[in-house]
Amino acid sequence: MWPEIMQINVTTDGEFYHFTSHPANVYIAGSELEVRMSCTAAPLSNRAWIYSWRLNNQYLSNQPIGNAIFIGYDTSVLTIRPRSSIHDITIFGNNNNFTCVATNNNGPITSNIARVLRIGKPYFQGNSLVNTAVTYVTGQQATIICKYTPFPEIPVTLLWYYTNNGLPLSTSSDGRISISLDGTVYFANLQFSDAAPYRCAVRPDEPRTTTNIIFYSGNTTLNITPRYFGPEFFKTSLNARGRVGSSVTLECIARGRPTPSISWCIYNPNTQLCNNIQASAKYTFNQASNRLTINSLIPQDAGTYRCTARSTRGSKFANNNLQIDPQLTWITRFTSMSGSVEDTVTLPCVALGAPPLKYTWYKQAILLPMTNSRFSMATTNGNLTIRSLNNDTGVYQCKVEDRYGSIASGGYFEVKVFAARFTAQMPKQQIIQVGPSAQLICPIDGGPKPTIDYFFNGNRINLLSNKYQGLRTGNLLIRNVVTSDGGNYTCRGRNRINPSNQYVTNWATVHVYAPTKILDGPTTRDFRIGSTVTIPCNVTADTRIVNAVSVAWQKDGQPLQGSKYVVRNSYPNYALTINNAQIPESGNYTCTMTAIIAQVPGQRIIDSKTGTINFNAIPAAPRLIYGRLINSSRVFLNWTFASGNENNSPLQKFVVQFKSNYIATVRSLLEISNINQRSVFIIPSPYMTYTFYIAAQNGVGLSQSSNQWEINNPHTSVPTDAPTNLYSVADLTDLTKLTVVWTPLTGEQANGPGLTYLLRYRISGTVNSYREIDVRASSYTITGLQARTRYDFNLRARNDIGRSTTFIDHIGCTCQEAPIGTPFNVTVLVTNTNVVINWLQIPLHLQRGTIKTNKVRIARATPYAPDTIAIAAGTSIIIYGLPNNTNFTVEINGINSVGEGPYSIAKAFRTNGLDTAHAPSLANPISADITNVTIAFQWTISGQPFYYQPQYRLPNAIWQSGNNLTRQSTRVVFTKLSPNTAYQFRVNAIYFIGRNISSNILTVQTKSYTGQQVTPWYQQAWFIIVIVIAGLGLVIAIVVILCKGRRKAGKFPVPKDKQNPPIPPPPETNNEEYDTIKRPPLPHPQTETVHQGDDVLLDNDSIDSLEQYADLPGLSKFNEDGSFIGEYGDKDMDRYSQYNRDSVVEQAGSQYGTVRDDASYHTNHNTLDVNDNNTTFSTFV
Repeated sequence: MWPEIMQINVTTDGEFYHFTSHPANVYIAGSELEVRMSCTAAPLSNRAWIYSWRLNNQYLSNQPIGNAIFIGYDTSVLTIRPRSSIHDITIFGNNNNFTCVATNNNGPITSNIARVLRIGKPYFQGNSLVNTAVTYVTGQQATIICKYTPFPEIPVTLLWYYTNNGLPLSTSSDGRISISLDGTVYFANLQFSDAAPYRCAVRPDEPRTTTNIIFYSGNTTLNITPRYFGPEFFKTSLNARGRVGSSVTLECIARGRPTPSISWCIYNPNTQLCNNIQASAKYTFNQASNRLTINSLIPQDAGTYRCTARSTRGSKFANNNLQIDPQLTWITRFTSMSGSVEDTVTLPCVALGAPPLKYTWYKQAILLPMTNSRFSMATTNGNLTIRSLNNDTGVYQCKVEDRYGSIASGGYFEVKVFAARFTAQMPKQQIIQVGPSAQLICPIDGGPKPTIDYFFNGNRINLLSNKYQGLRTGNLLIRNVVTSDGGNYTCRGRNRINPSNQYVTNWATVHVYAPTKILDGPTTRDFRIGSTVTIPCNVTADTRIVNAVSVAWQKDGQPLQGSKYVVRNSYPNYALTINNAQIPESGNYTCTMTAIIAQVPGQRIIDSKTGTINFNAIPAAPRLIYGRLINSSRVFLNWTFASGNENNSPLQKFVVQFKSNYIATVRSLLEISNINQRSVFIIPSPYMTYTFYIAAQNGVGLSQSSNQWEINNPHTSVPTDAPTNLYSVADLTDLTKLTVVWTPLTGEQANGPGLTYLLRYRISGTVNSYREIDVRASSYTITGLQARTRYDFNLRARNDIGRSTTFIDHIGCTCQEAPIGTPFNVTVLVTNTNVVINWLQIPLHLQRGTIKTNKVRIARATPYAPDTIAIAAGTSIIIYGLPNNTNFTVEINGINSVGEGPYSIAKAFRTNGLDTAHAPSLANPISADITNVTIAFQWTISGQPFYYQPQYRLPNAIWQSGNNLTRQSTRVVFTKLSPNTAYQFRVNAIYFIGRNISSNILTVQTKSYTGQQVTPWYQQAWFIIVIVIAGLGLVIAIVVILCKGRRKAGKFPVPKDKQNPPIPPPPETNNEEYDTIKRPPLPHPQTETVHQGDDVLLDNDSIDSLEQYADLPGLSKFNEDGSFIGEYGDKDMDRYSQYNRDSVVEQAGSQYGTVRDDASYHTNHNTLDVNDNNTTFSTFV
């Protein structure tokens, strides 16, 4: 059933129901006459709020509860008073939840919970009151914890006192005594003066007027006895979170004797550099810099904040990671709306904040249970879906909470019940256009939603077809509109409220026209002042109404006026040109096309497009009107900035700029985000002349600098900064020398005249006194050291005023060590399955010597499968043919002569869809003559493998591999084959990550005897016949020539005084078994080169001659003994010749065996000797 029919109320949709002020907790101490709470709901346009109050969801009245009576329980201010003479209110504890309820004639909303909290509970109980004594040695760290028992939600301040005299214990200016945010006392190093009893105290902060209530713990007595030790950390923030716009405090509490000093910097893991943090409005320090507060947080403040504790005993740092969360704000908030009974509706509620967000819905100020199956809330936001609407009218409120706070928004939701009816007039003549879709306007609605039927030219439309769809608004969606969709349409509808079999009906004639609209119109754009710009307005129209098209331009709803505007008034281009535009020409520009349909009287097609056009520029420069050095540590600057100088772009900030007498470049010193601020105090460095400027920044950019103001600070002090990037380099030719190098201070950091550096060193792990050296440069070579020994170094700056209190330290060695840093700024450019990897080399101060090699480790992400490749020290490598559509990581390290450094942070990348790993295409043998000496092959390939691996085998036997060929190779020569034998050949393309792709297989049969070759032309029959016919007189000459020809044997000439070696007899059958294949053993091949005097007889027709090998392009040359000289190797492979033996490793189970990439394995010769007795061949490099 649905609710009874009601008159439809006129509601104001779009109004937000929420509280502008919520009731707050009230704290009482001792006897109080009364307490008050108040609340205020946001005013509405046509409704008044009525207030009431609840205690634990029970509405308050004039009836007392316990010892309390309530006054103003029906107003926005609630007063709670005791009803007896005992001035106390006894409703305390956790079950004490007051809420304010604001109600209008649509329903109520509820406020946040507030409590009345009593202060008076003893904070210290049991063991916290027991007196204890602890004995320490001098210089030892110590911790005293305040073990109080807090009462929930009462803000307190923790205090510490000396028990003997009652004086408060304060933190020390040098950071030796610190109190953490949780109230724990830390002694960085104990002194004899610290021997005393201590006790902590708790002082409630509320109520503000009652501050004399203090609760004390038991005593902790420290007994002291001497020791020295280096800096360590008691406590650090480690991981902290803050919200945009708020402040966050990080803490680093150190211990050590002497007391360590604390400094802070922002660490960049990519560059491995740390930028020092100076005190400013953005950054403030407390407790001797133990606490760093970062104010006005923005997302860019997220990062690693490093604190460093230093003393003469050494230094230590700790990283504190800061996460910045967004401020809790609305993305889509619920407002008043309505729905039809039995329908489904979704109430929006989406916010942005620190995850996880908690969404809660209230109806009529009562928590809405989600146990009803009709209600469901989205899993990723707070959108509330209500199905089968029924008695669901009321005020709904959505509350969103994150770790920092909450926001809420509400509104009135009305479930409407009414008979189906036309909610607006249905146009009798409707125009639609050819295109993907159009709608027939039929505004029928009802509660519940009516059933609507549609008719076209008297025929009922099938809504189950893909052509038509009935919409919730009552309109009919027509898809793929064509001219034939024009005609007479009828729509009718009814619901259960309508009388039986009675429909509301209306009709319309639909006319179909070709697309008539604006194709390209104005959009939101920014242009610079003084520009001449053209704003498009291109239209198209049905041919029947082209001449009836008109276009009008408006700016901010008004017709254009002035000579600056020029409109092109010619179909189809009606562009607007604005000449020499200035700020007044900024505004909303609308292009409106109107096409009058003469065939349908009173009908027209109208289309418009609007774009916001802004003409702006960088701001005008501020004017610096005053500057003065107030004292040695403060400069005051004052400037003006006239209204309107923002140049039509919102002002974002002011920037204080400066240059100095040391560095003439103008730099930014301070950014001021408060755009209403016109003055600033600056802490100047001593002994420096400043030239100050002010600039303004808007959305376009930074203005020109203002006029300058020069201020000289004559005051001096010791340097406050330490040199940076301290490292040492051993002299490997003389291990008693060590060169220490650092980045010196700039003149701006000198703080006075006579800047030098004090370099101190001693053998590590000893208590020996430091040796000190005064250095004026940025490096120093120390001689006479002990070889292969570690030394402690510390370096500080000093000037004529004195030594700096800050220093940098380093442990060096009169030896070479493995690198301690990593390459950084690793980038990967992916092109299909090829990747270009670039990086920056390890910083010098982290190399610990000279980087000779970089190792690149690439690994599949899942399952993890790493491969490495080593290259000569560089910053780039190209890897070809990785598997496609695969996730990888790449890491890089550096290697010096001692060993490897750590790998860089893994950089993830993914290869694309096109696989660039291809198989070689092996062609038939190059030579026309196939002998037992040589078979030459060449191949083509469209990819770029890492290298090639040629292989051969007897049919059905195991493939045999030799040395690998460079990736530029395209030819291989097999030698020392056996006669009358069938061989199979192939070439494998080897890609990174163990990808082996084989070519096609070629089978080649060698000749039947050694040395068989093609008969020369002068032994051919036709030549003999010609010679015979020429005359018997030439017979003797012919015989001599024929005899001479028969003396030639094989590919190399035989001297006249030596006969050809005999052809070996066929081998005896020896049923030798090889991989289960029976075959006869093959004889050892024989080759021989014979010289005659200084001449070598060559056969120019033989492909195997030395001369032809020498002349073929891209092939190797021979030595005099017939061996190859590697002249067709790959010069580019020089960089790969340093691959270590861990580089490319074939995957387990591969039939190719292990693939190496060391220098001995990549060849520059493509000749391979085959010896079938041991089934191997060699590739000469």
